[in-house]
Amino acid sequence: MKKNFLPAIIAVMLITGCAQELKESDVPQAVKDAFNTKYPGTTVTKWEKEGEAYEAEYTANGKEMGAEFKADGTFIKEEEE
Repeated sequence: MKKNFLPAIIAVMLITGCAQELKESDVPQAVKDAFNTKYPGTTVTKWEKEGEAYEAEYTANGKEMGAEFKADGTFIKEEEE
């Protein structure tokens, strides 16, 4: 019986550990405003939520980039994908 629980536990861990893709309408307005203020004229190609952070993926100078924000719009970090 315990063998049946192991795959289920692994599946739950994988699902919760991955980023969740979001529609722009599901992103808090404070996050969108903070992104537009920090990166004016830049278009988000994809929004994701990982844990409590919202990540905007975008292209800058030919590089795929990501910027993370808290729900209140506080900037967390920027990274190159």
